Order: sequence, then C-alpha cells, then structure tokens
Amino acid sequence: MDQGPRLGMKDYVMWLFTMLFFFAMFMIAGDFGRLGYLASSPTGDYVQQLWSITYLLASIIFGVFMGSLVFLAVRFRAGAVQETAIQVESAKPTDYTKVALPILIVVGFVFVYVISQFLSIPSTSGVEFDTGMLGGLGLFLLGAVIFVVYKQYYKD
Repeated sequence: MDQGPRLGMKDYVMWLFTMLFFFAMFMIAGDFGRLGYLASSPTGDYVQQLWSITYLLASIIFGVFMGSLVFLAVRFRAGAVQETAIQVESAKPTDYTKVALPILIVVGFVFVYVISQFLSIPSTSGVEFDTGMLGGLGLFLLGAVIFVVYKQYYKD
C-alpha cells in the first residue's frame, strides 16, 4: 500500500512559517485589533478589550486555516503527468518570475500596511475616493500576483 509523500522536518518548519505569515498579515491588516474610533470611556474600554480578544482569536484561526491551506496546496500539488512512453516535465519557472514574485510579495506587504494605517486615521473629506483607489490598487496587485504565478507554471 502506497502511503504517498511524507512530510519532513523542513516541511513542518515551512508549514509553521506559512501559518505565522498569515497570522501576522491578518494582525497588521487589522491594526492589531485596536479600534481607534472609540471614545475613551468605561464602556469603550470594555468594548476594546472584547474586540482585542476576539480579533486575536480570529487571527489565530485565520493563520492556521489559510497557512495550512496554502502550504498543503503547494506542497502536494499534482506532479508530472505520464502519457504512454512520454513523460511530460513539470513547468520550470521562467527568469522574470524568479524576480517578479518576491517583488510583488514585498509590494503586497507594503500595501497591506499602508491600508491598515490609512484606514485607522479618521478623515472627513475624500475617504470614499481614497478607499476606492486603495481597493483598486489592491485588485491590480492581486491580478499581478495571479499573472506571475500563472506564467511561472504555464508557458505560452
């Protein structure tokens, strides 16, 4: 009976790193669970405490779930396909994707940080326009990441 691929120590370390990465991104995106718009009062402090606990627990669940999902999808993706006597190689990354993907990941970090800082500052004018622009840039960034990953595995 074939048990399939097994996870080594390096895989477990990468799995843990992936979960911590998603946990950190969720915490940064939510300004670590701080609510900046509450008035300083006993009720506001109580709501802040409850929200902080809830946000921390949600961040942990998100990190474990999304980190596991992404790690396992990448680790156990389908390998090379065999057809009769011809073996088809799995796609190799092209030269530009080796540079473009890390750059897009860094830009994504910066983008999430800027959005979290921008949305925590109360403003009265142009909030809808600025939020829409940030959302549009986020969709552009997501599309760029999808394009680079697609080009990494599928050559035209």
